[in-house]
Amino acid sequence: MPNINKKFIIPGVAKRDFSSWKESNAERTALIETTVFLIAWRAQISATLSGQITTSEIQQLPTMRFIARQLSTNYQCKRLAATIAINRTLGFEAQELLNLATTKRPAYLQELVNTLALTKPPRGVKVLTNSQITETTLVTHRLGIMAQLYGLWQSKPLYDPTTVIKAFPASTVDPETLLELIQTLWKELIGTEAAQPTDASFSLVKEYIPTSGHIPPGEDAGEFILSNEGRRANCIASEFHTLTFNDGIVINSSNLFLLEEHLNNGEIPGLIRPIPKPLEAIELPEDDQDPLLQLAIESNKLIINDQIRKAKTKKAVPRTNIALVTTTSTEPTKSSTKRRTPATSKTSENPRKPKKI
Repeated sequence: MPNINKKFIIPGVAKRDFSSWKESNAERTALIETTVFLIAWRAQISATLSGQITTSEIQQLPTMRFIARQLSTNYQCKRLAATIAINRTLGFEAQELLNLATTKRPAYLQELVNTLALTKPPRGVKVLTNSQITETTLVTHRLGIMAQLYGLWQSKPLYDPTTVIKAFPASTVDPETLLELIQTLWKELIGTEAAQPTDASFSLVKEYIPTSGHIPPGEDAGEFILSNEGRRANCIASEFHTLTFNDGIVINSSNLFLLEEHLNNGEIPGLIRPIPKPLEAIELPEDDQDPLLQLAIESNKLIINDQIRKAKTKKAVPRTNIALVTTTSTEPTKSSTKRRTPATSKTSENPRKPKKI
């Protein structure tokens, strides 16, 4: 019997944020699907590895750092955040909309969204009060709203995946389930059916997840990002590009999480997580008592013992194929099943828990 209570929640987002959207189309679907996929991907990794390694270690995995950057720099995520920021400040556009014909108003708003999404935020960007907003500070205020959203999208799935995916284990979400969650989300936010891919390959999402930030010489960055050529030139859907994450962990035979397994493009893998090679024990030769070699071999033993200890203390995660989780750090760590909140910084990979919007 299907779980009718399962749902997906985009952190910090409410139905009123999409009041200007009256219908679904492919462009809007791309905004939602890309953002939801990245948040779900981050939540799945955190939920699966919870109890295996600390939250701080999960946060520092190359995969998680990549997703964190994507949630604040991916053009589709930025456009979604810009859409929400403009909807929340639509009152400041009332006069402009009044002067435009009804048929021209949607295009005017879309141009605002595209321009805001490509605007580089200044230092110290923050949300202002209505009395502080002027014609010159409106953009700064909107960028502040976007920054708040990025922080929520990064932190919520990391620290508590259950706030993102309700009534369903985030560790077991596959593409088919995620598509169902997106459909439910669309109905709640927009009130209409979403235009979705014909299968669960998320081909559209793959076109918006880049493997590099390369912009050809002489190309305008904004125009290149907006173009189909620019979008597809560096994405994991391309047969010429692959994302490689050296996380130092072993999950299963493919070493991929459920959602990641569907990011591959046929015989050309779009994503690879190499299985770390165990360090081999080395004994000190009797005829070579060099202090430097002795120090290296002692360090070698410490690393191996640390890896063995961690492998023995890991608890099985229900309904997953976790075989082993290892880290390359030689520093002693405390084994704990409690999720710990690490020290935060101002970088996108270490998001500070923002206040609720």
